[in-house]
Amino acid sequence: MRRIQQTFDYAPEKLTEEPVPDYSAFWYGDISPEIDVEGIPDEYEMFNDIGLQRTMDEVGISADEFDEIVEKQFLDELDDRTVELDNTKSALSSRMQQQFEVAKKEKKTESDIVNNLLRSKKKLTPKEKKALAEKRAERKKNSDDLFCWKCTAQNLEHCNKSGTAQKCPHDQRICGIELRKRDGRIVGVQMGCQSSSSCEANKKQNFIHPYKRLTQCRPEWFMPYSVCRQCCSSN
Repeated sequence: MRRIQQTFDYAPEKLTEEPVPDYSAFWYGDISPEIDVEGIPDEYEMFNDIGLQRTMDEVGISADEFDEIVEKQFLDELDDRTVELDNTKSALSSRMQQQFEVAKKEKKTESDIVNNLLRSKKKLTPKEKKALAEKRAERKKNSDDLFCWKCTAQNLEHCNKSGTAQKCPHDQRICGIELRKRDGRIVGVQMGCQSSSSCEANKKQNFIHPYKRLTQCRPEWFMPYSVCRQCCSSN
């Protein structure tokens, strides 16, 4: 069998006149999957270099100008992202500033109302001043009102659904709570306004046991039935 030996001359003047493929993407990281990078001979790299040079010559730019274009594209993209981020920050700052302005305006409006009321007090007649004083006293009295949740139910869920808020009279300044358990399960709940003396007397009836915590009832593991009474002095 006759061996045919081919020699290749990669000098530019020896290349064919056919258009040389543009392998410039290879040099900037966009390597095709079918190219074996490890198996590329030096001649192939030289061929690519010539192809890239011819491409740049056809466009009329030098290698330095080509690098500048690539760098400018990168910087332009970076600038676009920076501008987008700055716009987002600016929009957020603008919304926050609007909220601050609204808050300042509301505060100023509230201050104007107070000042108007203070100015109007000077024009009140004695009868109007007396009525205003009575309203203030009533408002102050109502501000100390105590509200208790009132219910008589079989469990806490039923108490929550069927109960109502009760405004306690001034002689009943305690919220009394009675909780009944049987075999560890709640079988009765009663809540409502009570006088301090009555609630404290009921609480003293709680079963006394060395293992009970503070004013809690007997431990549910100690006996099958227990009653716990508590007194709350706040809503």
